[in-house]
Amino acid sequence: ADADRAPTFHVADRFTVRQGDLWTYRIDGSNFDSNDPDDALRFTSDHLPPGATLDVETGTFRWEVVYDNAYTGDIDIPFVVSSGELTTTGEILVHVIDVHASPSFESMRGWSVFEGQSLAIQAFAFDADQPAFRLPQRNDDGSLDPPNANSPVIYQATNLPEGASFDAETATLTWTPTFDQSGD
Repeated sequence: ADADRAPTFHVADRFTVRQGDLWTYRIDGSNFDSNDPDDALRFTSDHLPPGATLDVETGTFRWEVVYDNAYTGDIDIPFVVSSGELTTTGEILVHVIDVHASPSFESMRGWSVFEGQSLAIQAFAFDADQPAFRLPQRNDDGSLDPPNANSPVIYQATNLPEGASFDAETATLTWTPTFDQSGD
């Protein structure tokens, strides 16, 4: 009697991608017992990197490569190809190139303030290379909370209206417009 045979697959030796890439790859699997519809191949992985998906039926692996230093260099992505009862394990070796992403500001539109009213706006720019960083706040005594928070982004403001100030360490613009500063 013919014995069931484990599925086979082919994966290229190594792939190279850059942080921020949207990468798609189809794992090429074969089932020698494919005449039996109950033996359709299934593709799974218990250790996909953040931002990755694996289609169970087609073996299509999609990954929006995250900006995270933990995922640079050589990354082994394990997977399993199953024909129902028999399985074969393998891995995709991906070399991830560290790319320094440009910081991006959230929208700052729509601010309005009355004459004589104080305004304080913190202009945070997200840096994908340092996604956990949060801007410090200035305490009443002038110290920063948290102390020694070194921003990966350098902030500066130019052409401020008279009386306005900008704190580059907290990325905060403060201003109290006078009664002769009304307008757009």
